[in-house]
Amino acid sequence: MFDFDGVLVDTLGLCYEINKELNPHLGIDSYTTLYDGNVYETIQSAAKSGMNWVFHSKDEFDQKYYVRARELRIPAELKDVVRELSASFSLAIVSSTPSPAIAEILEKEGLRECFAEILGADVHTSKVIKIQSLLDSYHCAPEETVLITDTTGDIGEARAAGVASIAVSWGFHGKDKLQKADPYAVVDTVPELLGSIRGFFAESAIQ
Repeated sequence: MFDFDGVLVDTLGLCYEINKELNPHLGIDSYTTLYDGNVYETIQSAAKSGMNWVFHSKDEFDQKYYVRARELRIPAELKDVVRELSASFSLAIVSSTPSPAIAEILEKEGLRECFAEILGADVHTSKVIKIQSLLDSYHCAPEETVLITDTTGDIGEARAAGVASIAVSWGFHGKDKLQKADPYAVVDTVPELLGSIRGFFAESAIQ
């Protein structure tokens, strides 16, 4: 399973820019902290505690994202990894971004056929529930499944669903923060990502 923003596409600047337009007092550190947990739950909790500067209109954000994300590109090196993995594994997207926007980008980048499922925020805002639905639908054991992500919140949601995670350091959260969340691995490069995925499934087969 792949997260989308921050993993396959470089959207930290884009997403922060949109949120900054909707919330002028929002700083980059405060923004990335929203992803320490499930981003929708974090925003709701902040709003209830009076921190309305982090609360945005989801519909307005989605509209702006959908327009600007059309210019996004997936790096060629990542495309090669996705295609290679899709030949051996069932792949899915588990994201907080709306599914239609993800599907459009994947189609444009020639990767749509590599993913059996796209579970965005329109499917459910909880990644725990989305992961569990994939496990049920494909009759997968949690220990034979892994989530590729870039945030500590996703690592926690994967763990809550009984699934391991591999974190990439080129997304929303940096390496030190990701390591403290204790995923299966933290990688800095695309070749390291492929190696960690292969290593995880080799260990799963042995066990």
